[in-house]
Amino acid sequence: MNINGIVINTRTRKPWQAINLGVVITRAWYWPLFFSWLIPSGTVALIAALAFPSLVSWLPITLVWWLKPFWDRGPLFIASRRLFNEPTSLIETLKGLPRLYVKDWLMWLTLRRFSTTRSYDLPVTCLEGLVGKTRRSRLATLHREGSSESTWTLILLVHLEMILVLAFIALVYLFIPLKFTDDVLQFFKQQLSLDLLIYNLLYFLAMALIAPFYAVCGFSQYINRRIGLEGWGIELQFRQLVKNHQLTSTVPTLLTLVFVGVCIFSAPRTVYAESPTPPNVSVDQTVDGSNEKSEQLKMKSVAKEILRGEAFHQVRQKTNVRFKDSKILKDNDVPQWIISFAEFLERNDGTFQSAGEIFKKISAFFGSLARGIEVIIWCLVAAFIIWVIYLYREFFKRVLKIKPKVQVKMHEAPEQLFGLDVRGSSLPERPIDVVKKLWESHEHREAISLLYRATLIHLINEKRLPFRSGFTEYDCFTTVKNAYPNTPLTNYFGKLSNAWETIAYAHRIPDEKSVELLLAQWAEMIEHGE
Repeated sequence: MNINGIVINTRTRKPWQAINLGVVITRAWYWPLFFSWLIPSGTVALIAALAFPSLVSWLPITLVWWLKPFWDRGPLFIASRRLFNEPTSLIETLKGLPRLYVKDWLMWLTLRRFSTTRSYDLPVTCLEGLVGKTRRSRLATLHREGSSESTWTLILLVHLEMILVLAFIALVYLFIPLKFTDDVLQFFKQQLSLDLLIYNLLYFLAMALIAPFYAVCGFSQYINRRIGLEGWGIELQFRQLVKNHQLTSTVPTLLTLVFVGVCIFSAPRTVYAESPTPPNVSVDQTVDGSNEKSEQLKMKSVAKEILRGEAFHQVRQKTNVRFKDSKILKDNDVPQWIISFAEFLERNDGTFQSAGEIFKKISAFFGSLARGIEVIIWCLVAAFIIWVIYLYREFFKRVLKIKPKVQVKMHEAPEQLFGLDVRGSSLPERPIDVVKKLWESHEHREAISLLYRATLIHLINEKRLPFRSGFTEYDCFTTVKNAYPNTPLTNYFGKLSNAWETIAYAHRIPDEKSVELLLAQWAEMIEHGE
């Protein structure tokens, strides 16, 4: 960051004033900030909707919402460049977004996703590139001021998103004529998927409109905190003083050189021959003086570089209890036991300091223990989520429309089903020809029985369906339907079962055309496969 080009006044502001400054900055550069958030998020939502059309009612908007820490980096990048007077176009920003997205992406999408100070902390990752212990130390310094204001900013803008969504819905409702209001409402009640799609679009638009304000307000807080910690205002004033000093010291030197040059060139040449001493003494002295000033400037610049080092920017905060002087307590109307207690504390000040060190070590131990417990709690939460998903896996399969795989278990093949011999050895070599001969010779029951047995034997031996000895015709049909739902095989077996039940139990001969159709379809379904 080149703080010489900063476009705002480098004074320390209160947290809410810094947030207000962020709102002003966002309004000044709103459209580039808006499109840097909208274009990548809208692209991901569109790809998700096209890739998973059955999940369009919830998947795209969920992805956009969960990846908010990614989308906020576009407005943050533009604001960080333009604040220091570095021109950045929207196209350049979009080209550089993939490089910004990969910075510490896993932590921002998991443990830090629900951080209430996300916009305040994001510049530490994206602009400073800090990770691990260095990042935690930096955040501890920043969060001494402004963290609660950042949380309230998040709460305020989330509610503002909801207000915008309701305002959009109310605006659409106001444009509907009164005589069509009931019809429109009834239409949306029937078209629930369309209703959800419109709501998701409005919510996405509300997020895109509010997001630049959230990202830039957090960045403004971050800049304000750095101005206070690093003294940018003082540094800029010192730089201006050095610049003014250089200008004021250069002008007299130039005037002296011009004056000496005029004196030299305006004197007669005979004077140079008669003079025993060269007339350039004053020029040497002037050059020596300018050299001394340049040496002083170099020393000042070196001293500034040293003062800007890390050794002179270490901030430590130490809090102690300071008791009043016991002599002052005696002059006032204070009970004697309080005075004796204060004197005891004054005499044992070193002992209490050592005890304070012990308490610091104990607090550090419990801090480490708390972090360990936090990790365990997160693991338990993850395990609980996995357990819930496993417990309600059938529900999620129905919601996600995942078809279960057909798992055929090996069962012992029955030899008879409702009085019919279903052993493979009981069939003739070409059963379909035998069925045709039996039907032509008016042996209808035997023909349908043989066709039905041939089909059952094929399903048992080839399809490995788990028929049992006690199954009825309906049980067999249900087993086929569960194994092959909505397939030609199921439809064919249903028609064949009806023909068998008609002639076996109702003693009525099926229609000849339907039997011929069953014979023709049997060759396709059984002999040539499903």
